[in-house]
Amino acid sequence: MHARFGLAAGLFVSIVVCGAPAAAEGARAAPSRPEPPPHGGAAHEPVLRLELGSGWVAVPLLLAGTVEAVGSFPVDRYGTRLPQTTTLGPLVRAGLAADSGRELAPFGAAGEVEADVVSGWSASPEGPPARDLPPRPREVDQLTLRRAHARVSFGPYVHLGGGFMVNHWGLGLVGNDGAHGWAPGSAQFVDPRGGDRVLRGYVATGPVGGLGLGGLVGLDRVEGDDNLLPGDEAHQLVGAILAGQGKPHGGGVFAALRRQETRDGRELEVMLLDATARGRLELSPALALELATELAWVSGTTTFVPTPDHPEQDVQQLGGVMRGTLAGRDGGGVLDLVYAGGDRNLDDDTQHGFRADPSFATGLLLYRWVMAAQSARTPVNAGDPALVGLPATGLERTTTRGAVTNTIAVFPRGYYRPVPELELYGGPLFAWSAVPLTEPFNTRLAGGEPRNALAGEPGRYLGTELDLGARARVAPAGVELTLGVEGGLLLPGAAFEDATGEPPPPVAGGRVMLEVRP
Repeated sequence: MHARFGLAAGLFVSIVVCGAPAAAEGARAAPSRPEPPPHGGAAHEPVLRLELGSGWVAVPLLLAGTVEAVGSFPVDRYGTRLPQTTTLGPLVRAGLAADSGRELAPFGAAGEVEADVVSGWSASPEGPPARDLPPRPREVDQLTLRRAHARVSFGPYVHLGGGFMVNHWGLGLVGNDGAHGWAPGSAQFVDPRGGDRVLRGYVATGPVGGLGLGGLVGLDRVEGDDNLLPGDEAHQLVGAILAGQGKPHGGGVFAALRRQETRDGRELEVMLLDATARGRLELSPALALELATELAWVSGTTTFVPTPDHPEQDVQQLGGVMRGTLAGRDGGGVLDLVYAGGDRNLDDDTQHGFRADPSFATGLLLYRWVMAAQSARTPVNAGDPALVGLPATGLERTTTRGAVTNTIAVFPRGYYRPVPELELYGGPLFAWSAVPLTEPFNTRLAGGEPRNALAGEPGRYLGTELDLGARARVAPAGVELTLGVEGGLLLPGAAFEDATGEPPPPVAGGRVMLEVRP
């Protein structure tokens, strides 16, 4: 049996260019002075910061917690339901950063250490037997190293560095550091965790010239992403070129060659190309139009999820996002257009199912909970020898883990600030499947005719999700406090109809979030 497998979620290469590239383009190889978050808002500098001439030493610290709840909904053809679930997600992220500034000019040096001392999720009650039930991970982990790296530079022209790093590129569709959260004017329903981690050595340049040009070549050993499962080993060669660092307009392209091997010898060899661009147009002193886009293409071969007829499959996957923001003084609007390719035929020789990084959030319920929970039941049902004979190989790689996949989504939102410290935001998410929503186990039982997780003949409309949120941010004594409340209601569409032709009832959920940045 062949199963959908989203390779793009694990291919998270990003450029690492010393200096201060814009947040929408890439992560720094070493810390620089804090940059303003996208869509406006003031940058936060740690209270624990020591200026040393033009250089500095800082101790960034983030204390956060989320309580999230979702109502019960069906997850398979047998009527199994995810019960009404409440999750708790604590996060303690601490670090130490230093930069020599101009003290050693024309040379420079910088370094950073950062770890999630406490992170993860705990859920109550326990759901039905499944793999990778949302949100992931299920347990609260201790001490995850995110950064431990350093670099030396000769002006802006040559940067040499290496160590443990997290990565972010473009809008976070593929490469996501798990740290790009809500910002004023973003109207995003996001509460990121985790992040793509590598052990990297690199040589880079930039920004140079009036165009702010830069580039990088690096070699990675992958330490953690959502394509890397326990027992896997992965390495990748990365390269990138960008322009417009620190400017209102910019973009870039990166490429990666990745080889990954499982404990039992199955392999993945793919190339990823990811292009991003952004621009800003000042329409008036109080109104600006911002446009950003990202397009990713994955190509190669894999034996991760073999079938009897096709032990090796080609990989051809496409995903993209376009975002427009109309930013005013007290309010504005944001429009996201998202595409993630799906797999129409689960038994042919090509895998088309694109899967975004789970930290690329689109709404509260559809992808994060409903599609994730239904896909999490597939390895249980399809792996039961009493039902299907011999369990299929690679079932552990079929779950979405909350990622956006097989979709065409339109997500308009508006936001309004009644006072500078409070922002209200929300809007409807409209979503269609790129190809019929096909669950491998039920499709096999139906002789290859597409069937969804509830054994229904899937239509193309995934549903309408109505999301509302509010964030309040204050900074007493230099300590930044952000309190958020978000809620959503999902009206499932024809793609989720069961065997009788009826869609599931509406699904409701929400969360409360608190962040403290000293």
